[in-house]
Amino acid sequence: MRFGSTSPLAVRAAGDLGRFGLGMKTASISQCLKLQVLSKRNGETTNAAWDVGRICERNEDKWNLVLENGAEAVSDSTLRALYREFLADHPHGTIVFWSDMDRMEKDGTEKSFGAAVTALSAHLARTFHRLMKPARGGFSLFVNNREIEPSDPFNEANLACQSFPEEHIRIRGETIKAQAFVLPHHSKTTAEEYERFSGVDGYRGSQGFYIYRNKRLIISGTWFRLRPREELTKLVRIRVDIPNTLDSIWKIDIKKASADLPESVRQELRRVIPVAIESGKAVVRHRGYKIPSTVREPLWRRTEVDQTVSYSINKSGYAFQHFAESLTPGQRSEFESLVHLLESRLPTDQLYADICDHPKSMKQGSLDDELVAFFLDRYLAAKPSATLDEVLATDPFFLREELVKHLWQKRSEK
Repeated sequence: MRFGSTSPLAVRAAGDLGRFGLGMKTASISQCLKLQVLSKRNGETTNAAWDVGRICERNEDKWNLVLENGAEAVSDSTLRALYREFLADHPHGTIVFWSDMDRMEKDGTEKSFGAAVTALSAHLARTFHRLMKPARGGFSLFVNNREIEPSDPFNEANLACQSFPEEHIRIRGETIKAQAFVLPHHSKTTAEEYERFSGVDGYRGSQGFYIYRNKRLIISGTWFRLRPREELTKLVRIRVDIPNTLDSIWKIDIKKASADLPESVRQELRRVIPVAIESGKAVVRHRGYKIPSTVREPLWRRTEVDQTVSYSINKSGYAFQHFAESLTPGQRSEFESLVHLLESRLPTDQLYADICDHPKSMKQGSLDDELVAFFLDRYLAAKPSATLDEVLATDPFFLREELVKHLWQKRSEK
């Protein structure tokens, strides 16, 4: 219960998660007026309490720790009940108990409490996910008697997740480990899975390095100014493991919620990035609907002039021409004006936002078999000598190759 360790520079056990000796106490006092730690070891029980209210009432020059030796001496009835439920039948264990939670009581609505529980559960699931494996010697976490499922930000359980060889960086005789991952494209996940791994800041805001100190997540989703965040790299995440012996060069803060990338490590990490970046870009680029280079007659034209890109309807295509030629000159002029209006109002910003933020919710209507047959008839009426290969090099027939071949066969049999 002492505030502060003997020295943050002291050599500590390899698996020690502590550093300053301030975390539990300062975190607790920030949330409550009374912190009690009841600990049982070798059958002996001691309860120690920091009681801010008591200290203020007595106006003492020093903070005095309240000690209660023996389970029967514990004055708080709720804590005694917790002892009987969780520790009485075990030789050792510890209960950290908060009471007089003034921060929570200021906004003590059921809704605010529920939101706090949800946020806490998500934070624990992500921060300690690599330690929450009881089968491998780890521990379990429960919130309101509900076990927290670990949240792996790299989605390694999905077979479509790409992992790269682990890199080792030697600094001051210690080893830093770095491993890059490319998360699965949304087409390789369920809607629930894709949402779960997006993180609080979404995929674009969650890319980059994830720093772990003894498998505890310290900082996540940053490139440390080594490169900018881009939409094409939103699936790239790099896990970096640091030992507690290098805390000083990483400038780990008291809350263990931030770290600075040491210059000695910066250059080494640069070589981990490129391969993952290229793979990540390839996944984002090539998993959706894409017009192949073999398609000679697309419905939409992409034009790039002086680094400016625009999209327009292919007005020389069979679909446009077939309809336009059936109109009177006046009607055709009005029709072309309408098409131009629609092109100029293509909602590119909204499309970009929806595709980036909610790709699983994007769903365009597809052409049914009758419409494909209708447009195939119109295409062949305009180009009666066209071959099957030419038809399959036209939009949208390349998307329905099997159906088009079937329709072609039926026409040949007539």
